[in-house]
Amino acid sequence: MKALEDERKQMLLEWDDTFERFRLLYARLSKRVKQLQGSVTTEDTQAGVSAEETAGTSLSALTPRQQMIQTKILERRRRVNGGS
Repeated sequence: MKALEDERKQMLLEWDDTFERFRLLYARLSKRVKQLQGSVTTEDTQAGVSAEETAGTSLSALTPRQQMIQTKILERRRRVNGGS
């Protein structure tokens, strides 16, 4: 009985360690994604990239319908931001 209890405690400790590692990796990944999204948004607005230019590069992985929607979103952002 003591052996089973010791094994259970060991498994719980290993699980806690694994979960903590996963949590840290996920936090790093989330932070990196936010940084990348922020840099892409900043580059688009600061560089004055038009929707047509963006559609030719980063939208190529999207379906035609998704590209059309994304283009409309980018055009609206340009208008809202004063055309820059």
